[in-house]
Amino acid sequence: MAPTMHLVRHAQGYHNLNRNNKVIPDPLLTPVGEQQCLQLRDSFPYHSEIDLLVTSPMHRTLQTTLRSFSLEIDRGVPCIAIPELQECGDEPCNTGKDPELLKWSFVGSPINFDLVVEEWNSRRGVWGSKSVQSQQTRAWNALKWLKARDEREIVVVAHDAMWKNAEYRTYRFLHEAKDNLAMGETEESRQRRHGTLISYKSLKEEWVETENDSMDEDNDES
Repeated sequence: MAPTMHLVRHAQGYHNLNRNNKVIPDPLLTPVGEQQCLQLRDSFPYHSEIDLLVTSPMHRTLQTTLRSFSLEIDRGVPCIAIPELQECGDEPCNTGKDPELLKWSFVGSPINFDLVVEEWNSRRGVWGSKSVQSQQTRAWNALKWLKARDEREIVVVAHDAMWKNAEYRTYRFLHEAKDNLAMGETEESRQRRHGTLISYKSLKEEWVETENDSMDEDNDES
């Protein structure tokens, strides 16, 4: 049975304060962002069910994971960074650090960086920042990897400029076939955010919104 995924946008980083801050390399969370992590930790209702944490290897997502899901970490839930979840765009704020520097920055943490390859932040080839094909390939590969996992409830901390900082939504794969990666948001998740239903085609095609969604389009990017 395919896993249920709780998708989380990172908490507020310094690059979210204004567009001029996009020159900050791989920025950290602001004090407000750190508080958002605590609020997410206290409001998230599925802590006891989570059996895997997955995160983008950017500092803001790594920090969000460690602070918001400390209960999972305390009970030994694995935490894996995968580079396919990195932010798009080639601004300094959206370009991650080299793997060895990441490991040094988070020494002593339970995050597994084994899948963060040397070229993940090169912005070339499959890691290209502006190529739609590269972005879709990364998304496709990430979802295939997630769907093949044995865990049943997975938290995925990543990026989405259309979501509020530290917002989470819950999705399930719509089909059991391993190469069918179509997902649907659960009714409980949709009602919680007062949104309308969104369905997606396979990620090898464009994602298609079937109804007008109530997501706040004024959120800061990244």
